[in-house]
Amino acid sequence: MLLHLESFEHIATMAAGPKWDAISGAIATVTSPVRTGSRAYRMNAVQYIRKHIGAIVQNATVIVGAAIYRASNNDQFTGVIIFQPNTGGTTNINVSVERFGDITVSKGTTLLNASGTSQNGGLGRALPMDKYAYIEVKVYCHATTGTIEVRVNGQVRWTYTGNTVTTNAYTAAVQFGGACTWDDIYIVNGQAAAGAMPNNDFLGPLLVSAIVPTGVGAEDAWLNVGSASGWQNVDELPGPSTTDYTYSETVGAIETYALGDIDTSYEVMGVAFYAWTAASEAVTARTIQSVFRLGGVNYVGASAALAAASYSYYRQLYDSRPSDNQQWTPTDINAVEAGLKLVS
Repeated sequence: MLLHLESFEHIATMAAGPKWDAISGAIATVTSPVRTGSRAYRMNAVQYIRKHIGAIVQNATVIVGAAIYRASNNDQFTGVIIFQPNTGGTTNINVSVERFGDITVSKGTTLLNASGTSQNGGLGRALPMDKYAYIEVKVYCHATTGTIEVRVNGQVRWTYTGNTVTTNAYTAAVQFGGACTWDDIYIVNGQAAAGAMPNNDFLGPLLVSAIVPTGVGAEDAWLNVGSASGWQNVDELPGPSTTDYTYSETVGAIETYALGDIDTSYEVMGVAFYAWTAASEAVTARTIQSVFRLGGVNYVGASAALAAASYSYYRQLYDSRPSDNQQWTPTDINAVEAGLKLVS
């Protein structure tokens, strides 16, 4: 099932929070080079971002995909994906992209390249320079029958079977780093999600598209600060803006927005809903839910408590569409409205 999707469109300078749980400094997104959309995430050799996905046995198998851009004028170590058994920085599996595009795979500090099986050219010079490539890694954590598979641009390049555990037999966090630019990231685990889209294996070289409000929706019960139309207060990319926003103090009030369209040739693998939210009162607790409106019916997501007097991301992941657990289609995306409900 989906654990994370990232397009890097939403914010100019990333801070630790629900999108990424640990960040080495304030790393700014860049407008070039990008793979899709208008922003990507460039780091130097010592910077990183880390996503905590849960220290649970359901994450014994984790699959990660990401677009990586390596500049030819960069003579530093250029890219790393680390599968961590805890949230403290320990390494189970380390997948590194070296200066000239070679990929190395290690368990802890033990190099595994020679122990695996190469295919379609193997891991030597696997990634080009001055252009994006899409790398995917699948790790099954087990002390004897663990497996690793590395794909580049959809092709299997290397596989391994053996011990893939240093401490815990699961991946609790995934970390990206290195002197490179990252875009279009997904993280899933080996557990099948309910519905038509299990999302428990390789998803292929994904495009992660950010869609923002473009018009008033059928539900328009929240109040506005800034523009008269609510959607114009929440359509910033990158965001967020704290000078214009929508708000409500009425329990049960719903606000939805029409959204931008995607290409009708796309296959939709899943949807992530993000809202930049805060409770204005320092004392009164507030709870919200995401709302997707499909076919004139509102479908609400999980409830979340708002942080008092400080902003944070509210996130809801949808492997399949909430109306019937079938696969999302571009027609669904282009017709859906999205927004929020004030629960309490």
